[in-house]
Amino acid sequence: MAALNAQRAANGIPGDLVERRDWTKACAAHNRYMQLNNVFDPLEDASRRGYTKDGAWAGTNAVLGWGSWGPRRNPWENAPLGLMPLLSPRLTQLGVSASYDHVCATTRPGYLRRDPSSPALYPYPGNGAAVVPYKQWSYGLPVTPGDFVGLPAGFTTGPNLLVMADVGGQARITDASLAGPSGPVEIRTVDNTTEHVGGYLPTGAVIIPVSPLEPGAAYRASATLAIGGLVLARAWSFTTGLADPNTQLFVSSVTSFDAATRRITQGSIGVRSSSPSPVHITIGGVGRDLASGESWVPPQTPGAFSVCAHQEP
Repeated sequence: MAALNAQRAANGIPGDLVERRDWTKACAAHNRYMQLNNVFDPLEDASRRGYTKDGAWAGTNAVLGWGSWGPRRNPWENAPLGLMPLLSPRLTQLGVSASYDHVCATTRPGYLRRDPSSPALYPYPGNGAAVVPYKQWSYGLPVTPGDFVGLPAGFTTGPNLLVMADVGGQARITDASLAGPSGPVEIRTVDNTTEHVGGYLPTGAVIIPVSPLEPGAAYRASATLAIGGLVLARAWSFTTGLADPNTQLFVSSVTSFDAATRRITQGSIGVRSSSPSPVHITIGGVGRDLASGESWVPPQTPGAFSVCAHQEP
């Protein structure tokens, strides 16, 4: 809670969230269900171990992630569909549990902030933000915003710029721009009216630079959103961080999502690296070497697995 409030406040978003302990317990119950059944699924099956009514509620009213959550790590930093609901200015309450190697945080039930007399837009990264990543490798389940504008998961783009309203309703982006030291930047946009993804977003939109931005450079962004009878506009600026001099390695797992059954099935593993050295991938005791840009479909065995990647200097 403290880490999320600090992240929001640092970007000009109200950092006054309070915990609902009953929702926290519900999230812990859903984490336990996923651990007991070796699944990563928002839905609970009443016939399986660990099923609870509260856990089933949490699964469908929360964003789900892996690992830990603290001041230096937000599990959804590169997963816009998880991050945006947690940063929405409309959010006032949530439950959160990091347990059983899973992280669960309730979102939609906590959109309880009253509509202000003068509605506004809140960007992330916020106005004046520094050391903003100049590129982003997006992922997420069941989809990512870029999937619907020609920039699917696994592509490296500029940082996803989130634009969120402090009022409820369906937002439609009518104008957006991004400019840097080399002039206008090519962008794509997604909002609440975008089919298959808009319903996952809180009231707002996402601006996606098609290509990575320049390291250590100043940028100015703007967005205009139509929400019902309102038209809200916002301009802001930020500065990107410097390039990392070290070799970078990204490992992705591309899965498929069946909208009818809401089930996730295992897919392929891909690698991208700034080094020409091969990447040795292992999963479930099976291994293979991949070059940057290559992908591999491992044996399709049900269950949860860790993917390990090793690359020589």
